[in-house]
Amino acid sequence: MAASVTTAKKVRVVAIHDFDPLQADAILTQDCLKNPPSIQAQLPLSRGQCLEILTKNIKSWWLYVRCVFSEKEGFIPSTCVVPLREDVDDEKLRNLVNGGQLSSSLVNRQVESKFFPNILNVTNISSKKIESRRKPCPEEKANIFSRLSFWWLNSLILTGFKRALLDSDLWALEEGSLSHSIVPRLQSEWEKEIRKCHGRNRAPRSNDEDFEQNHLQSASDVAFVGKCREPSLIKAMIQVFAPYFVIGVFFKLLNDILLFVQPYLL
Repeated sequence: MAASVTTAKKVRVVAIHDFDPLQADAILTQDCLKNPPSIQAQLPLSRGQCLEILTKNIKSWWLYVRCVFSEKEGFIPSTCVVPLREDVDDEKLRNLVNGGQLSSSLVNRQVESKFFPNILNVTNISSKKIESRRKPCPEEKANIFSRLSFWWLNSLILTGFKRALLDSDLWALEEGSLSHSIVPRLQSEWEKEIRKCHGRNRAPRSNDEDFEQNHLQSASDVAFVGKCREPSLIKAMIQVFAPYFVIGVFFKLLNDILLFVQPYLL
């Protein structure tokens, strides 16, 4: 009875590679190309996407899955995903979807690695190990008055006054502020910006090649072609970090308005 319950339990996986059914030949192995499902039945993937295997047999090169949050269903190659442990909660899944780094502590290594060859490639991030040795920052549990007066910082200031600060004296950053959480999100937005520029910079196609050959006689004839658009790192950074500054900009603007109208109110 216990064995049947274990078999019926659904396995969750996370995508470690982007997968486009229309351009997948470069990343699919020979085993995946032998008997693939139709392209219409295949489900596109983006890195960090979490899915649930609907079939009981997970020992297959093609898995029928359902997205955990969007509930879309389709076939995906097992080589693009790794299985997750059963105790991974929804909060950690959302962190992976939002660009968080996949740690080996989240991966289920008991699953046969033949169909999930990337299991062995997932390693812990060294920065996360360093942060785990530090004490949690007291700002997270400080009350509103302590935050406004920075009272929670007094212990660190006193320690620095008495002696030179050591690495062990520093507090750990929150999960969302660590590089292994921020960098993948920035990398994803940067790749989107690059793809967008490549799409706009493609050379115009013409069905009549003789028309171009007859009318482009010298280099001056192509001098009026528009400049190639380059990807903007600033736009990618705005997409990632703008929410952090919107609230601060709003309150700063409100403060400036109150300072300006204060003489009129009095």
